Amino acid sequence: MNFNFYEKYKEFSTTELLKIVRQADQYEPEATAAAQQVLSEREISEDEMLYVDSFFKQERVIHEKRIERENAVRDFFLTFVRPNGGNDLLYANGVVMLIAFQCVYLSYVYYRPGGLFYNCKMCFDTWRALSFLTPVLLAVTVCLMLYRNKWGWMLLFGYCLATFVNAGLDQIFSFIKYKEDYSFPGGRFLIVNLAYILFVVIVSRPKVKVLFGITENMKKTTAIIAVALAALQVMLIYFPAT
Repeated sequence: MNFNFYEKYKEFSTTELLKIVRQADQYEPEATAAAQQVLSEREISEDEMLYVDSFFKQERVIHEKRIERENAVRDFFLTFVRPNGGNDLLYANGVVMLIAFQCVYLSYVYYRPGGLFYNCKMCFDTWRALSFLTPVLLAVTVCLMLYRNKWGWMLLFGYCLATFVNAGLDQIFSFIKYKEDYSFPGGRFLIVNLAYILFVVIVSRPKVKVLFGITENMKKTTAIIAVALAALQVMLIYFPAT
Protein backbone atom coordinates (compact mmCIF):
# COMPACT_ATOMS: atom_id res chain seq x y z
CA MET A 1 0.00 0.00 0.00
CA ASN A 2 1.47 3.32 -1.11
CA PHE A 3 1.84 6.14 1.41
CA ASN A 4 -0.51 9.06 0.83
CA PHE A 5 1.87 12.05 0.76
CA TYR A 6 -0.90 14.39 -0.34
CA GLU A 7 -2.98 13.84 2.81
CA LYS A 8 0.09 14.22 5.01
CA TYR A 9 1.32 17.39 3.32
CA LYS A 10 -2.03 19.14 3.58
CA GLU A 11 -1.18 19.59 7.28
CA PHE A 12 2.21 21.16 6.50
CA SER A 13 2.77 24.90 6.44
CA THR A 14 3.41 26.63 3.15
CA THR A 15 7.02 27.36 4.06
CA GLU A 16 7.64 23.69 4.92
CA LEU A 17 6.22 22.64 1.55
CA LEU A 18 8.33 25.22 -0.29
CA LYS A 19 11.41 23.79 1.40
CA ILE A 20 10.48 20.30 0.19
CA VAL A 21 10.00 21.50 -3.38
CA ARG A 22 13.29 23.42 -3.31
CA GLN A 23 15.09 20.26 -2.15
CA ALA A 24 13.41 17.84 -4.53
CA ASP A 25 16.55 15.70 -4.88
CA GLN A 26 16.30 14.78 -1.18
CA TYR A 27 12.74 13.42 -1.41
CA GLU A 28 10.92 10.71 -3.30
CA PRO A 29 9.33 11.88 -6.57
CA GLU A 30 5.85 11.12 -5.17
CA ALA A 31 6.56 13.30 -2.12
CA THR A 32 7.73 16.23 -4.23
CA ALA A 33 4.73 15.91 -6.56
CA ALA A 34 2.35 15.86 -3.60
CA ALA A 35 3.97 18.95 -2.11
CA GLN A 36 3.64 20.78 -5.43
CA GLN A 37 0.00 19.77 -5.68
CA VAL A 38 -0.79 21.09 -2.19
CA LEU A 39 1.05 24.33 -2.97
CA SER A 40 -0.93 24.78 -6.18
CA GLU A 41 -4.10 24.84 -4.08
CA ARG A 42 -2.80 27.61 -1.81
CA GLU A 43 -1.98 31.26 -2.17
CA ILE A 44 1.71 31.81 -1.48
CA SER A 45 2.47 35.19 0.05
CA GLU A 46 5.54 37.25 -0.73
CA ASP A 47 6.65 37.02 2.90
CA GLU A 48 6.59 33.22 2.74
CA MET A 49 8.69 33.24 -0.42
CA LEU A 50 11.17 35.68 1.10
CA TYR A 51 11.42 33.57 4.25
CA VAL A 52 12.25 30.43 2.27
CA ASP A 53 14.73 32.31 0.06
CA SER A 54 16.43 33.66 3.18
CA PHE A 55 16.50 30.17 4.73
CA PHE A 56 18.27 28.62 1.75
CA LYS A 57 20.63 31.54 1.40
CA GLN A 58 21.67 31.05 5.01
CA GLU A 59 22.03 27.30 4.48
CA ARG A 60 24.23 27.95 1.45
CA VAL A 61 26.44 30.34 3.43
CA ILE A 62 26.79 27.80 6.25
CA HIS A 63 27.67 25.07 3.75
CA GLU A 64 30.24 27.27 2.01
CA LYS A 65 31.84 28.19 5.33
CA ARG A 66 32.03 24.52 6.33
CA ILE A 67 33.69 23.65 3.02
CA GLU A 68 36.07 26.58 3.48
CA ARG A 69 37.04 25.37 6.96
CA GLU A 70 37.54 21.81 5.72
CA ASN A 71 39.72 23.06 2.87
CA ALA A 72 41.73 25.22 5.25
CA VAL A 73 42.48 22.25 7.53
CA ARG A 74 43.31 20.08 4.52
CA ASP A 75 45.63 22.73 3.07
CA PHE A 76 47.32 23.10 6.47
CA PHE A 77 48.45 19.47 6.48
CA LEU A 78 49.18 19.43 2.73
CA THR A 79 51.84 22.10 3.24
CA PHE A 80 53.81 19.49 5.19
CA VAL A 81 53.05 16.63 2.80
CA ARG A 82 54.05 18.65 -0.25
CA PRO A 83 56.42 21.29 1.18
CA ASN A 84 57.68 24.20 -0.86
CA GLY A 85 60.87 25.73 0.50
CA GLY A 86 59.88 29.26 -0.53
CA ASN A 87 56.31 29.06 0.70
CA ASP A 88 55.64 31.53 3.54
CA LEU A 89 52.54 29.54 4.48
CA LEU A 90 54.72 26.49 5.16
CA TYR A 91 56.74 28.40 7.75
CA ALA A 92 53.59 29.92 9.29
CA ASN A 93 52.00 26.49 9.59
CA GLY A 94 55.23 25.22 11.13
CA VAL A 95 54.87 27.89 13.81
CA VAL A 96 51.29 26.81 14.44
CA MET A 97 52.41 23.20 14.78
CA LEU A 98 55.10 24.16 17.31
CA ILE A 99 52.58 26.21 19.29
CA ALA A 100 50.25 23.18 19.29
CA PHE A 101 53.07 21.04 20.72
CA GLN A 102 53.68 23.70 23.37
CA CYS A 103 49.99 23.64 24.25
CA VAL A 104 50.09 19.88 24.76
CA TYR A 105 53.31 20.06 26.77
CA LEU A 106 52.08 22.84 29.08
CA SER A 107 48.76 21.06 29.59
CA TYR A 108 50.69 17.99 30.73
CA VAL A 109 53.01 19.98 33.01
CA TYR A 110 50.21 22.00 34.60
CA TYR A 111 47.22 19.70 34.73
CA ARG A 112 48.49 16.14 34.97
CA PRO A 113 47.87 14.46 38.35
CA GLY A 114 50.37 16.05 40.71
CA GLY A 115 51.17 18.80 38.20
CA LEU A 116 52.06 22.41 38.94
CA PHE A 117 48.46 23.56 39.01
CA TYR A 118 47.71 21.32 41.99
CA ASN A 119 50.97 21.95 43.85
CA CYS A 120 51.26 25.72 43.54
CA LYS A 121 50.09 26.94 46.95
CA MET A 122 51.01 30.61 46.49
CA CYS A 123 50.29 31.01 42.78
CA PHE A 124 46.84 32.46 43.20
CA ASP A 125 48.26 35.35 45.23
CA THR A 126 50.19 36.65 42.20
CA TRP A 127 49.74 37.41 38.51
CA ARG A 128 51.75 34.28 37.74
CA ALA A 129 48.46 32.41 38.10
CA LEU A 130 47.64 33.64 34.59
CA SER A 131 50.22 31.19 33.25
CA PHE A 132 47.78 28.37 34.01
CA LEU A 133 45.47 29.80 31.35
CA THR A 134 48.19 29.61 28.70
CA PRO A 135 47.24 26.14 27.38
CA VAL A 136 43.65 27.32 26.87
CA LEU A 137 44.85 30.42 25.02
CA LEU A 138 47.16 28.35 22.83
CA ALA A 139 44.43 25.81 22.03
CA VAL A 140 42.08 28.58 20.90
CA THR A 141 44.87 30.20 18.89
CA VAL A 142 45.74 26.97 17.07
CA CYS A 143 42.09 26.28 16.18
CA LEU A 144 41.57 29.80 14.85
CA MET A 145 44.82 29.61 12.86
CA LEU A 146 43.73 26.32 11.30
CA TYR A 147 40.57 28.03 10.02
CA ARG A 148 42.56 31.08 8.89
CA ASN A 149 40.71 33.40 11.20
CA LYS A 150 42.25 36.84 11.69
CA TRP A 151 41.78 36.56 15.47
CA GLY A 152 43.99 33.50 15.42
CA TRP A 153 46.74 35.51 13.74
CA MET A 154 46.40 38.34 16.24
CA LEU A 155 46.47 35.95 19.21
CA LEU A 156 49.53 34.13 17.85
CA PHE A 157 51.40 37.33 16.98
CA GLY A 158 50.47 38.94 20.29
CA TYR A 159 51.34 35.85 22.34
CA CYS A 160 54.81 35.44 20.78
CA LEU A 161 55.63 39.14 21.07
CA ALA A 162 54.28 39.42 24.62
CA THR A 163 56.20 36.31 25.72
CA PHE A 164 59.46 37.74 24.39
CA VAL A 165 58.87 41.15 26.00
CA ASN A 166 57.75 39.56 29.27
CA ALA A 167 60.87 37.42 29.45
CA GLY A 168 63.15 40.37 28.72
CA LEU A 169 61.53 42.65 31.28
CA ASP A 170 61.50 39.84 33.83
CA GLN A 171 65.28 39.54 33.50
CA ILE A 172 65.78 43.30 33.77
CA PHE A 173 63.65 43.69 36.90
CA SER A 174 65.08 40.52 38.40
CA PHE A 175 68.58 41.94 37.97
CA ILE A 176 67.53 45.26 39.54
CA LYS A 177 65.77 43.66 42.50
CA TYR A 178 68.07 40.71 43.17
CA LYS A 179 71.38 42.05 41.87
CA GLU A 180 73.55 40.14 44.33
CA ASP A 181 71.80 36.83 43.75
CA TYR A 182 71.11 37.36 40.05
CA SER A 183 72.42 34.82 37.57
CA PHE A 184 72.44 35.37 33.83
CA PRO A 185 70.00 33.24 31.80
CA GLY A 186 71.37 30.17 30.09
CA GLY A 187 71.39 29.11 26.48
CA ARG A 188 67.93 27.57 26.67
CA PHE A 189 66.44 30.93 27.64
CA LEU A 190 68.12 32.65 24.71
CA ILE A 191 67.14 29.98 22.19
CA VAL A 192 63.49 29.93 23.29
CA ASN A 193 63.12 33.70 23.15
CA LEU A 194 64.93 34.01 19.84
CA ALA A 195 62.45 31.41 18.55
CA TYR A 196 59.55 33.63 19.62
CA ILE A 197 61.06 36.58 17.73
CA LEU A 198 61.49 34.31 14.69
CA PHE A 199 57.80 33.33 15.01
CA VAL A 200 56.83 37.01 15.04
CA VAL A 201 58.87 37.62 11.89
CA ILE A 202 57.36 34.62 10.10
CA VAL A 203 53.71 35.44 10.80
CA SER A 204 54.42 39.09 9.88
CA ARG A 205 55.39 38.13 6.33
CA PRO A 206 53.21 40.02 3.80
CA LYS A 207 51.76 36.87 2.19
CA VAL A 208 50.77 35.45 5.57
CA LYS A 209 49.11 38.70 6.64
CA VAL A 210 47.15 38.85 3.38
CA LEU A 211 46.00 35.25 3.84
CA PHE A 212 44.54 36.14 7.25
CA GLY A 213 43.21 39.54 6.21
CA ILE A 214 45.59 41.43 8.49
CA THR A 215 46.31 45.11 7.79
CA GLU A 216 49.36 47.00 8.99
CA ASN A 217 47.15 48.93 11.38
CA MET A 218 45.86 45.68 12.91
CA LYS A 219 49.43 44.49 13.35
CA LYS A 220 50.50 47.72 15.08
CA THR A 221 47.48 47.71 17.37
CA THR A 222 48.07 44.08 18.33
CA ALA A 223 51.75 44.80 19.01
CA ILE A 224 50.94 47.76 21.26
CA ILE A 225 48.38 45.78 23.27
CA ALA A 226 50.71 42.76 23.59
CA VAL A 227 53.67 44.84 24.79
CA ALA A 228 51.49 46.82 27.21
CA LEU A 229 50.00 43.67 28.76
CA ALA A 230 53.41 42.01 29.05
CA ALA A 231 54.84 45.09 30.75
CA LEU A 232 51.82 45.39 33.06
CA GLN A 233 52.12 41.79 34.19
CA VAL A 234 55.82 42.16 35.03
CA MET A 235 55.19 45.42 36.87
CA LEU A 236 52.44 43.86 38.97
CA ILE A 237 54.68 40.93 39.86
CA TYR A 238 57.71 43.00 40.89
CA PHE A 239 55.85 46.02 42.23
CA PRO A 240 52.56 44.70 43.65
CA ALA A 241 50.06 47.14 45.05
CA THR A 242 50.30 47.45 48.83
